[in-house]
Amino acid sequence: MVRRTLFFFFLTIFSALLASCSSSGGKTVSVNMREFSFSPDNISVPAGAEVTLNVKNLGALDHNFHIMLIGSEINEKWEEEDEASAFLNLEILGGGDARTVTFTAPTTPGTYQFVCSVPGHFQQGMVGTMTVTEPE
Repeated sequence: MVRRTLFFFFLTIFSALLASCSSSGGKTVSVNMREFSFSPDNISVPAGAEVTLNVKNLGALDHNFHIMLIGSEINEKWEEEDEASAFLNLEILGGGDARTVTFTAPTTPGTYQFVCSVPGHFQQGMVGTMTVTEPE
């Protein structure tokens, strides 16, 4: 009886330790879009973490969401080659639409630009930053 109790005690402790070690360090981030802004316009994620991104269009116009590779920034307007320079591309979301996507954050810490590439939206301020930090 004592052996069985000790076995279950240690099994419980081992399971708890295993669960704490196996956590992926995931992070959930929510971004709302509207004419012509992101809220928040600055998000932070740990390098290499699994990120669940919830994006919702609270505006009436169509919007989309692109995270650019580090060192790639949109300066004037979205062009065809910019799509290849994006780390993550979410297609058009109509007014009231929402989308959730899970991705692995880049492993290189730094500042990554995110934008709405619908013509004219970037120019009106639909731009933000994702800061990738050293893992904790």
